[in-house]
Amino acid sequence: MREEQRVAGDGESSGEEDADKETAPASVWNTDDSVPAVCTNIAPLATLTACPSPLVAFSLVNVLYAYAFSLRLVNGDVQGAMRGEFIEVVLAISKALDGSHVYTSTGEALQAAVESIRSSPHVSTPLLLARAMEDVSALLAGGDEAPGSHYTLAAISHLDCILAKGRQCRGGEGKTGRAARYRAGKKCAFLLSWAREHQHVLATLSAEARLEFTASLQQLLQVEKDKSTLEKAWGAKRPPAQRVLIEELNP
Repeated sequence: MREEQRVAGDGESSGEEDADKETAPASVWNTDDSVPAVCTNIAPLATLTACPSPLVAFSLVNVLYAYAFSLRLVNGDVQGAMRGEFIEVVLAISKALDGSHVYTSTGEALQAAVESIRSSPHVSTPLLLARAMEDVSALLAGGDEAPGSHYTLAAISHLDCILAKGRQCRGGEGKTGRAARYRAGKKCAFLLSWAREHQHVLATLSAEARLEFTASLQQLLQVEKDKSTLEKAWGAKRPPAQRVLIEELNP
């Protein structure tokens, strides 16, 4: 599997003009030629579970967000030392990967990932958080390949491959140690089986993720608009210092 991928639109910026550009269709990878290979040994879902929960769909959304955001954060570089950082970020963002959380909607799954990022030491911007939602929508849409689950399967396959290589290396403890990476790999295998047999659900998830992206983008634009209005009123980026109206005189 080709492991070195580049993220579309590496540079981060803010402001209404830049944010408007982000309404164009997103792609986690530069071109269709750089889409990772899909695992060839995906197990039939029936061999893993007799009756999968419908909530699995939202775990998939949560994991895809962690993958897309982390890939952007490391600028697509998952080689060497950067592989460890990528894995660390993914495991910190996605609580679904270790099976500790269950989500009941696409919005909840995405916002939970966003909150994990905000409470972590990893540097981010509101625009990057929103763009990762757009990436999730694009991955779930499937691209031009048949079947429609192609991008989703490629993303989870890529994540599984990175985790497998990470398990071969020492380092990482607790939530990022080898045991955590092993559990995450098992979760990826399950999601691959589920996604391949639930292609009809992915289009709906994609539409819901895009709605979340649009709402986040509009909120970002409103914040930038309010900020611009205040800066014009202040005549600077910060409010003027408060004036002392009454000065107490010492006897």
